[in-house]
Amino acid sequence: MPIHLRNRLNGVVLAFVGVALLIVAIDLNFSLNAPHPANAQVAGVQLAGILIPTETAILLQNIFMIIGIALIVLGVILAVLGDRGKHVKQVKQMAECGNCKASVPDDATICPACGAEFA
Repeated sequence: MPIHLRNRLNGVVLAFVGVALLIVAIDLNFSLNAPHPANAQVAGVQLAGILIPTETAILLQNIFMIIGIALIVLGVILAVLGDRGKHVKQVKQMAECGNCKASVPDDATICPACGAEFA
Protein backbone atom coordinates (compact mmCIF):
# COMPACT_ATOMS: atom_id res chain seq x y z
CA MET A 1 0.00 0.00 0.00
CA PRO A 2 1.46 3.41 -0.95
CA ILE A 3 2.56 5.51 2.02
CA HIS A 4 0.14 8.38 1.34
CA LEU A 5 -2.85 6.00 1.41
CA ARG A 6 -1.54 4.41 4.60
CA ASN A 7 -1.24 7.85 6.24
CA ARG A 8 -4.79 8.69 5.22
CA LEU A 9 -6.08 5.37 6.52
CA ASN A 10 -4.24 5.88 9.82
CA GLY A 11 -5.86 9.30 10.07
CA VAL A 12 -9.33 7.85 9.56
CA VAL A 13 -8.69 5.14 12.17
CA LEU A 14 -7.45 7.74 14.69
CA ALA A 15 -10.54 9.86 14.08
CA PHE A 16 -12.83 6.86 14.65
CA VAL A 17 -11.04 5.99 17.90
CA GLY A 18 -11.48 9.60 18.96
CA VAL A 19 -15.19 9.43 18.20
CA ALA A 20 -15.47 6.23 20.25
CA LEU A 21 -13.82 7.95 23.22
CA LEU A 22 -16.18 10.90 22.85
CA ILE A 23 -19.15 8.52 22.88
CA VAL A 24 -17.90 6.97 26.14
CA ALA A 25 -17.39 10.47 27.61
CA ILE A 26 -20.95 11.45 26.62
CA ASP A 27 -22.30 8.23 28.12
CA LEU A 28 -20.48 9.02 31.37
CA ASN A 29 -21.92 12.53 31.28
CA PHE A 30 -25.48 11.21 30.89
CA SER A 31 -24.91 8.72 33.70
CA LEU A 32 -23.49 11.39 35.99
CA ASN A 33 -26.36 13.76 35.29
CA ALA A 34 -29.17 11.20 35.34
CA PRO A 35 -32.06 12.11 37.64
CA HIS A 36 -32.04 10.29 40.97
CA PRO A 37 -34.82 9.85 43.50
CA ALA A 38 -34.88 12.43 46.27
CA ASN A 39 -32.57 11.63 49.20
CA ALA A 40 -30.83 8.87 47.22
CA GLN A 41 -27.17 8.35 47.87
CA VAL A 42 -25.29 7.95 44.62
CA ALA A 43 -22.09 5.96 45.01
CA GLY A 44 -20.98 6.20 41.40
CA VAL A 45 -21.73 5.34 37.83
CA GLN A 46 -22.41 1.89 36.39
CA LEU A 47 -20.29 1.49 33.24
CA ALA A 48 -20.06 -1.88 31.50
CA GLY A 49 -21.13 -3.65 34.68
CA ILE A 50 -18.53 -1.93 36.84
CA LEU A 51 -19.36 0.60 39.54
CA ILE A 52 -17.09 3.60 39.11
CA PRO A 53 -16.98 6.15 41.95
CA THR A 54 -18.38 9.56 41.00
CA GLU A 55 -15.06 11.40 41.30
CA THR A 56 -13.33 8.82 39.13
CA ALA A 57 -16.15 8.95 36.56
CA ILE A 58 -15.81 12.73 36.31
CA LEU A 59 -12.04 12.40 35.83
CA LEU A 60 -12.49 9.67 33.20
CA GLN A 61 -15.10 11.74 31.40
CA ASN A 62 -12.70 14.69 31.14
CA ILE A 63 -9.77 12.52 30.08
CA PHE A 64 -11.82 10.71 27.42
CA MET A 65 -13.16 14.03 26.14
CA ILE A 66 -9.70 15.61 25.81
CA ILE A 67 -8.04 12.55 24.26
CA GLY A 68 -11.03 11.96 21.96
CA ILE A 69 -10.95 15.51 20.61
CA ALA A 70 -7.17 15.38 20.19
CA LEU A 71 -7.38 12.09 18.26
CA ILE A 72 -10.12 13.43 16.01
CA VAL A 73 -8.09 16.56 15.21
CA LEU A 74 -4.92 14.54 14.59
CA GLY A 75 -6.83 12.01 12.50
CA VAL A 76 -8.37 14.70 10.32
CA ILE A 77 -4.97 16.34 9.83
CA LEU A 78 -3.45 13.00 8.78
CA ALA A 79 -6.39 12.11 6.54
CA VAL A 80 -6.37 15.47 4.77
CA LEU A 81 -2.65 16.20 4.68
CA GLY A 82 -1.36 12.63 4.74
CA ASP A 83 0.18 12.78 1.29
CA ARG A 84 1.79 16.23 1.48
CA GLY A 85 5.55 16.24 1.12
CA LYS A 86 5.75 12.53 0.39
CA HIS A 87 6.23 12.84 -3.35
CA VAL A 88 9.89 12.37 -4.16
CA LYS A 89 10.95 13.29 -7.66
CA GLN A 90 13.38 10.92 -9.21
CA VAL A 91 16.47 12.67 -10.43
CA LYS A 92 17.60 11.37 -13.80
CA GLN A 93 21.25 10.48 -14.11
CA MET A 94 22.91 12.67 -16.68
CA ALA A 95 25.83 11.92 -18.96
CA GLU A 96 27.87 14.00 -21.39
CA CYS A 97 27.66 13.68 -25.13
CA GLY A 98 31.05 12.60 -26.49
CA ASN A 99 30.47 14.63 -29.66
CA CYS A 100 29.22 18.08 -28.45
CA LYS A 101 29.72 17.79 -24.65
CA ALA A 102 26.02 18.57 -23.98
CA SER A 103 24.28 17.04 -20.96
CA VAL A 104 22.04 14.16 -21.97
CA PRO A 105 19.98 11.69 -19.93
CA ASP A 106 21.97 8.58 -19.07
CA ASP A 107 19.45 6.33 -20.86
CA ALA A 108 19.30 8.42 -24.07
CA THR A 109 20.16 6.77 -27.38
CA ILE A 110 20.45 10.04 -29.34
CA CYS A 111 21.91 13.39 -28.25
CA PRO A 112 19.12 16.01 -28.26
CA ALA A 113 21.66 18.76 -29.07
CA CYS A 114 23.66 17.37 -31.98
CA GLY A 115 21.83 14.18 -32.96
CA ALA A 116 24.76 11.86 -32.35
CA GLU A 117 23.76 8.25 -31.74
CA PHE A 118 24.98 6.34 -28.71
CA ALA A 119 25.71 2.64 -28.69
